[in-house]
Amino acid sequence: MVTTCRAAGISGHNFGCTEIQTPKWFVEVIRKHLFIHTNWITREHVQTAISELTAKKLPVSKNALRRKLGVAESWAINELLDQRRTASLEELIMMCRQYYATLEHTPPSRDQRRTLTRDFLMLLISAFSGQSIEAVCNMDQGEIEIVLQMARLRAVPETTSGSGVRFLIDCLAELDDQYRQGIRPHFQFRGPDVPKTWFISRFGKKMDGHSVRSRITQLMKANLDPKLWSSADTFGKTLI
Repeated sequence: MVTTCRAAGISGHNFGCTEIQTPKWFVEVIRKHLFIHTNWITREHVQTAISELTAKKLPVSKNALRRKLGVAESWAINELLDQRRTASLEELIMMCRQYYATLEHTPPSRDQRRTLTRDFLMLLISAFSGQSIEAVCNMDQGEIEIVLQMARLRAVPETTSGSGVRFLIDCLAELDDQYRQGIRPHFQFRGPDVPKTWFISRFGKKMDGHSVRSRITQLMKANLDPKLWSSADTFGKTLI
């Protein structure tokens, strides 16, 4: 029966007549096999799944996310995938300028300036490497050095000072110097067991990618297109 109904495009809703009394076993078969099963998953679940697929260099699609999250359908998947797109170079530059504007009004207490600078450096590392924020969180110093070296080599043909890419390369170098010389040693001093990852939290611990993306998204909401708010990883292919 189930095979015949599926072949004919008949779903469980076609058996919804309350006038007819049906056996319990029949109702159970209809519920189990002919209704679309939907699990309640949130945007955060979908964003994490997207990041994990991206980190493994797997294609990100609605079907891939449904399989990964074990659902037949999800409003969160539909909403985020419908909105998701790659940010433009101009939008990344706008984000960079927004960072500097925000930094001017950020109080130096409670490590807010250091955290903001580190997070934005991680966003630029993501943009220049094409990796997700989670992947950047797991990079060691050697892997970061490779990304920086590739950016420096890329700066050679960008001879015009007004070039957008050259502006971002200069920002990357400046923020890296700040993190390397002052911020990381300051955070490292607070953690007895420093992780192997290059980026560490203000308590000297391994970074949480979800928290980083959440803070970056708040910065994105200041003046960017709402379609970019679904994930900070929309900058992952801007420069690739």
